[in-house]
Amino acid sequence: VEYNLNNYVSEEEPDGQELLLGMKKGVRYHFCKVISHLCTRCIEYDLNAFPPAYCVKLFMVLSKWCTDDYSKWKIDLKKEEKDWSSRIPISTHLKNEIHLLHIMASEAISKLLMHPIEDRMKLNPKNGMQGSIVNWVDSDIVLSSPICLSAYKGLKYFVVKNCDGIFKPSGGYPDGGQVLTDIVNKCYDSHAQIAEGYFTTLVSACKHTDKSVKSSIPEEVVAVLLYLAFYKLGDVSSRIRQQAVSLIEFVSP
Repeated sequence: VEYNLNNYVSEEEPDGQELLLGMKKGVRYHFCKVISHLCTRCIEYDLNAFPPAYCVKLFMVLSKWCTDDYSKWKIDLKKEEKDWSSRIPISTHLKNEIHLLHIMASEAISKLLMHPIEDRMKLNPKNGMQGSIVNWVDSDIVLSSPICLSAYKGLKYFVVKNCDGIFKPSGGYPDGGQVLTDIVNKCYDSHAQIAEGYFTTLVSACKHTDKSVKSSIPEEVVAVLLYLAFYKLGDVSSRIRQQAVSLIEFVSP
């Protein structure tokens, strides 16, 4: 992992031959699978697969592959088209392969975010939900499955694992409540999948909140959560309506 990761960090243009030959025959595809597997297995034993600082490098590399644009890959398309023999157009083949890598990279990131992430490059939102992780979530969560599902899971893991939920014990809010404010605002986003993803995360974070913390939540925060829950009771999705009921139960005395 370390050997390949260092190569990918310093890489300016990925080798287009990996796309032409097929991602399953290349290293990147299996690199993503290894990361996913290691993270999953370690969490089962309550261990961290990688140190927090290492997770930052992994995230930055994997997030670069979360795209369906192959134009940044080093490939002479005109030259390769002359030698292309498959019945599938070369452009279609490249789109399919880059999309496959996107799927695997998103899945790997979602598992990576089950781990603590060191606060570098605004990855950990001490001053609100800003930075690279949120950019990844917002760009992938609007896509089709399974990519959007990975973004859902990654966001939930990140907030619950890396932000201590959204409520803190007697020490109060380390960020002044900015993370909570930003999540709530995202729940009203005009894009349905973004709004749904952040609301699902909010409810999950509440469920992971210790009962001793619940009693210390300020009244104004309870009011904000109740208003949001009542708003979501009118959602077209039965799942969201059920989660709204769960949120009401959470803030109720």
